[in-house]
Amino acid sequence: MDQLVDASVQEAASKIDSVPDIEWWDEIYLKGSTYNGVDRPDLVENSPTDPIRRELATIYVQHPVPCRLPVDGEIQPKELYLTKEEQKKIRRLKRAEAQRDEQEKIRLGLMEAPQAKAKMSNFMRILGNDAIQAPTSIEDLVRNQVQSRLDKHLNANEGNGNVVSYYY
Repeated sequence: MDQLVDASVQEAASKIDSVPDIEWWDEIYLKGSTYNGVDRPDLVENSPTDPIRRELATIYVQHPVPCRLPVDGEIQPKELYLTKEEQKKIRRLKRAEAQRDEQEKIRLGLMEAPQAKAKMSNFMRILGNDAIQAPTSIEDLVRNQVQSRLDKHLNANEGNGNVVSYYY
C-alpha cells in the first residue's frame, strides 16, 4: 500500500510543519507559551493566575489587509448581453418608474402639473368655457401652441444630428 503513494505526495507531507503549541494570533493574549489552563472554569478573570491578558482584548475586530490575488493577468468580468425582449422589458420598467415618480411629485406639490396639450381636435374639451366665449382667439392660441411644439421638436432633431427633409 505504501508503494502506491506518489513520491511527490510524500515529499509535500514531509514539508508540512508540526502543529505549533500556540498560534501566532494568540501569542500576545496569552501569558504563557501554551494553551494550558485557558479553558479551566474555576479561574477568576483578571486574577494573577488567569492565563489570558484580558486587558488587551477589545470589542473591535482586526481585519487583515486585503491583498490582490497573484494572477498573471487581470480577470475581466464578461459582459452580460440581454435579449431584445429583456432590453424592452427593462426600458419599459424604467419608463414606468420615472412616470410614477413624476406623478408622485405632482401629487405632493413638489412639481407643477404639465399643461394639457391642446390641439385643434380637443381644445373645446380642454379649454371649456373660454373656448365658447372667444373661439377665434382660443383657436389662434391653440395653433401657436401646436406650432411651438413642432418647432421645439424640429430644433431638438437638428441638435441631435437628425436631419429632417420635410417640414409639416
